[in-house]
Amino acid sequence: MSKYKNVKAYIEAECVSGTERSDLKDMILRSALYLLGDCAHNFDGDANITERVSEPLRKFNEILDMVE
Repeated sequence: MSKYKNVKAYIEAECVSGTERSDLKDMILRSALYLLGDCAHNFDGDANITERVSEPLRKFNEILDMVE
């Protein structure tokens, strides 16, 4: 598995040509919304579990905002 110095280098090497950081952020948002919608039904409305399930996507979104 290759290691990259920053998110831009990863996107250029690993993503489909033309993929932008904003595309990844849009995919994260859509995934989080789908996941949260399903979790709300599967966990009997327990918001704590739903929040924990969505946390990795929120952190990844933050990484895309904060890392070069």
